[in-house]
Amino acid sequence: MTLNVFGTFLLLGLWCPALVTGQGCPLPWQTFEQSCYLFYMTETLDYAHATEMCYKHGASLVSISSQTEFSFLTQQLSVRDQTGHSWYTSGMTDAGMSVIKWQGDGTVSQGDDWWLSLQHRNLTSHRVVFRADVYRWGLSKSVSSASLAAVCEIAVLEAHRIGRNDRDFTYGTNITDPRLAPHGPMFILHPANLVVVPDSRSTTDGEHLTISVECFADGIPAPTYRMLQTRENGTVVTITTNYDPRYTLTGGRLSIVHPVEALDGGMYQCEASNVFGTVYSDLANITFGVLEQFPNVPRAPIVVLEYQSAAIECDPPQFRPAVTYQWYRGTVADFVRPELNPHMFISSNGKLYFSEVTQTDEADYNCIVKLSPGKDPMSTTQPPSRISLPIPLKIGGSEPAMWGPEIADGFIASFPNKPLVGDAVKLECLAYGTLPLIYSWSRKDKSLPEGAIQTDHNRVLTLPDVSLDDAGTYHCTVSRTTGNTAVAVHHLVIETRPYFISPLPNTHADVGSRLTWRCEAKAIPRAVYMWYKDGHPLFPVPGDLHVSTNVLTIMSVDAARHGGMYQCVALNTHGVSYSGAQLRVLAFKPTFAKDPLQESISAAIGSQVRLDCSPEAAPKPEFSWSRNGVDLNAVPDDGSSRLRLMADGDLLLAEVVAADAGQYCCTAANSLGTDNSCGTLTVVQNTVLTTKPTNTFGRVNATSVLMCSASFPGGADSIYMWSFNDRLIDTKRQKQYTIGTPQSPGTLYITNAQYHYAGTYTCSAWTPHGAVNASAVYIVEGPPGPPAGVFVADGGVSNSTVTLVWTEGAKHGPDVDIHHIEACTEHNHTWVVIAAGIPAAGTIWEGGDRRHLYHVTNLKPGNGYYFRVRGANGLGVGQPSLSSTMYRIPGAPPIIYPREVGGGGGVVGLLTITWQPLPPEDQGSGGVGYRVFWRLANTTRYSEVNLTENIGQYVVTVGLDNFWLLYEVKVAAFNNLGQGPISPDRVFIYSAEDIPKGAVTNVYAWPYNSTAIQVTWDIVPNIRQFMGGTLLGYQVNYKFRDDPDAGWDAISWRGETSYGIVIGLDVYTWYSVDMQVLNTAAMGPRSEIYHARTFKDAPKLYPQEVWVYSHSGSSVRLKWRGVNTQTGEENIEGYVVRYWQTTDDIRSATDVRTERVETEVVIYGIQKDTVYECRVFAFSRGGDGQHSETRYFTLGGLIPFDPSITDVMAAASAVVPNLTLCLLACLLFHFYRHFN
Repeated sequence: MTLNVFGTFLLLGLWCPALVTGQGCPLPWQTFEQSCYLFYMTETLDYAHATEMCYKHGASLVSISSQTEFSFLTQQLSVRDQTGHSWYTSGMTDAGMSVIKWQGDGTVSQGDDWWLSLQHRNLTSHRVVFRADVYRWGLSKSVSSASLAAVCEIAVLEAHRIGRNDRDFTYGTNITDPRLAPHGPMFILHPANLVVVPDSRSTTDGEHLTISVECFADGIPAPTYRMLQTRENGTVVTITTNYDPRYTLTGGRLSIVHPVEALDGGMYQCEASNVFGTVYSDLANITFGVLEQFPNVPRAPIVVLEYQSAAIECDPPQFRPAVTYQWYRGTVADFVRPELNPHMFISSNGKLYFSEVTQTDEADYNCIVKLSPGKDPMSTTQPPSRISLPIPLKIGGSEPAMWGPEIADGFIASFPNKPLVGDAVKLECLAYGTLPLIYSWSRKDKSLPEGAIQTDHNRVLTLPDVSLDDAGTYHCTVSRTTGNTAVAVHHLVIETRPYFISPLPNTHADVGSRLTWRCEAKAIPRAVYMWYKDGHPLFPVPGDLHVSTNVLTIMSVDAARHGGMYQCVALNTHGVSYSGAQLRVLAFKPTFAKDPLQESISAAIGSQVRLDCSPEAAPKPEFSWSRNGVDLNAVPDDGSSRLRLMADGDLLLAEVVAADAGQYCCTAANSLGTDNSCGTLTVVQNTVLTTKPTNTFGRVNATSVLMCSASFPGGADSIYMWSFNDRLIDTKRQKQYTIGTPQSPGTLYITNAQYHYAGTYTCSAWTPHGAVNASAVYIVEGPPGPPAGVFVADGGVSNSTVTLVWTEGAKHGPDVDIHHIEACTEHNHTWVVIAAGIPAAGTIWEGGDRRHLYHVTNLKPGNGYYFRVRGANGLGVGQPSLSSTMYRIPGAPPIIYPREVGGGGGVVGLLTITWQPLPPEDQGSGGVGYRVFWRLANTTRYSEVNLTENIGQYVVTVGLDNFWLLYEVKVAAFNNLGQGPISPDRVFIYSAEDIPKGAVTNVYAWPYNSTAIQVTWDIVPNIRQFMGGTLLGYQVNYKFRDDPDAGWDAISWRGETSYGIVIGLDVYTWYSVDMQVLNTAAMGPRSEIYHARTFKDAPKLYPQEVWVYSHSGSSVRLKWRGVNTQTGEENIEGYVVRYWQTTDDIRSATDVRTERVETEVVIYGIQKDTVYECRVFAFSRGGDGQHSETRYFTLGGLIPFDPSITDVMAAASAVVPNLTLCLLACLLFHFYRHFN
């Protein structure tokens, strides 16, 4: 029997199950029609915590189904809330601007008349809330992160569930420890994605790569497992050990030896079952990494003018799932380093950018791509990489000029393009122009996210672990010291695979009762829901089962039909999430075996006392009380009587008097039987503890509550104090403690509990006449503590294997279920998991208490390893143990072959073979060297050589006649203990090229414009006899014809082409040109000489008096005053009008040409309400002339325009909407797009 002192009862927003209204809803819940409502504003909560608060009472946030319900709710809010809070509902706006989807009951309604106004309905937030204006209450919208009040709702038929959160798997059994109670399977370790790189562990002795897919479910009795695979072709396979000899299935761990993409790629899912039912794990995707070779076709040169911008495409080969990029110039030792060269930038899209090039940037550039797993782990620590053929960058002459900054096309760029919650997001910004360029970042209306990192001269903004709150509009500002500035804008949208903000709770329901289960997942795009029972999809059954999106209702629960394991499944385009729980249907007679009335209790005269009656029973029993054998006939709680029967069976005595002393008995009865329990109430003059703290288990990092209440003599001053291990708690200094609330002044709250908070807590209730106290033990549970004593057993080291021993860490509550073993080496100090999910029960060592032993395999010979261990239980993964001492694996021949075998190039007569030297951790022992094999393609006998150094290149002399021949090469590593595997066959390279023998013929040249000439020639056959190898390109040599002392200049083009343009020449000048073919070795013989002269100058004057007039509903007419040619200029051939939209780049402009004498033109296809820019210039054989000033026009004609403020000023010929209307139109357009 327990006693509780009532403090002041606050009607609004407090939870107290003590009082009932008489209509089936306990106070302070309000009844209306068939529902109970709680108006909660004791504290404000965000949406997730408001949902959780309602779920704890078996309820949900309110759903509105009718006008009468809406009127009731607004009337209640107008009475209860005079300060104008906003209140959460379960509503979300869906496809239409006014359509509301109610997460509480899965229904949809229009609700046009419920919104406060059209403006409130059109807000871009999604959560539907109640809000008040000066006239009335109605619906509005809010974001999920806002802290608001909340309205909860539950059906009257389920009101018995309110506050019933004390049932667990021991309820209705004779078991008291929940950890020992039988229950269905619940996954605590799900399979994980993996990227498999084939042959990453193949060896010559038959060993192959082994991968594993693993899951673990907690359950009593222990679950059995099946592994399901959905292959790429849609075939579903149930995997067993007999299915394929490559498979081993032990518990929830599937091992696959020598995985093959056609058989083993796809989605994997664990199924765990015991006598209570079946559940599925989350899905894991096994993909096979692919990185093809770059094509063996030379790339055309990139030709740009000096002091302009440039970009080189990597054009990577096919890959899966992702690659990273690096560049080098000339030789592999000269990597591009943007941190030292701020005019260079390597984007995550693979391109190499130059803000401004100079002659020093002219070189051959090679792109390196390396296979990357993206966000998932990879089966190898040595992913393959590829190197492109050289990409020449040629720089033409130009005059230096200060220009920019100009934001490059495509920037700001986001990587990944569509980020998900948890991704590391890179926002890249790049501007072209003369250095120095200064970059800075900002976010509209908010500061940059906490943890954001700016790197690469502030051109890259990294958000390491992006959340939904990081979405928004980001600005990159680039400026120069001259004051010129450019700004780029990017709207970052964050999406997420579904994750449950309200997981499905285990439920222990009375037989015949109605049950409504709700689950809610956060997902962008919105989640679609499905329900499963014991692994089978659920569908509505009229009169029995109602399924509506995230809400499942069972009209009358029955053990045979409804007991089992249920899963709510939420899915969207980004993934699937499962939330599982068990439904136990209970039916048994009342019993006080676990919680009888307290034998003796004292209460002070004038106090208020509550006698606790808490039997276990299903269905809910009827209660009656007697005193000294006489039935009390206590009336149901009416809020005013001195003797009241509470809804949960407790007996409340208000204003205790001496005559209340005696023996009290509570009798509980249901359709299955009856039981009772008795205790004695003593009435005293002094203070007594009516609720004493009880031994309590808490969760690490969570909040725990220790209850304490006292009965004080009427009118006495009182205070509660708490001590921890006999030391008084000071809540001002010890912030983890809070004592008392207005409803429960003696309660102790322990927040963010840590293991060292465990101990003895004492509650003391003080009055001026003395104190009473009681103590309880508080135990903190959580993941296991760090294991201890990690060592390798005597004689436990062998080739690639150690026998590891450790002592289990502190339990902190539940038993340890699994262990994870991590390791690092003397060469690589990063800890990696080498054995995951090891069942604790299978590794117990007979050599000592709580000791475990495990054989760790697949270790690399010759390495010194350090080991550490983590334990895990149903509450999480614990901290790692201290590192072991170093254990050296016996040396052995290398277990892998050298990677990146290739080569080519060099001096004629030589064959250059290259490979990637073995890193120290793969060498296996000392004395590392390499055995190199080569043979002419399509022959049988290999030549070979042994190299005794750890190098990555060998050059063979094959003779001058053997230029540019195809050779097959292989490489194997060896050490002082033997040779390792040989690299795979069919790696082909060419010997070095000879000087080209073929001469270029039929060379012709003629003027192109005033500073360029065009040259054509016949293509030289790209065969070995002529080329000495393979064609790299053609080179034009040119010099002044009339200057015998002039030197030769040159320009070249890569690839098989028959013409080129030589730029940067003097005006109206004769030149002599000849040609040479070239390969990587040298240039061929020179051709005959041809002579050509450039044209006279282009027009130096620009057109003036440019006017634009409206012409039709989609065209305008332009007029201008033409120009006259001057001495030294070619005759004018016509004019060009170049126009583009103001919001576009000039590089997207459209040109319209006229005949020579015409000085006006009509432009068609002009869009309404769009501002255009235009320039006019003359052209001749000498090239394009000077451009006119920029003019701005619309469909209505010429307009004044100030681009610095992007505002169109008044013009007589056009009516232009003001900026406010334009912005409003943009907002409405984006709002419409979002919902459609």
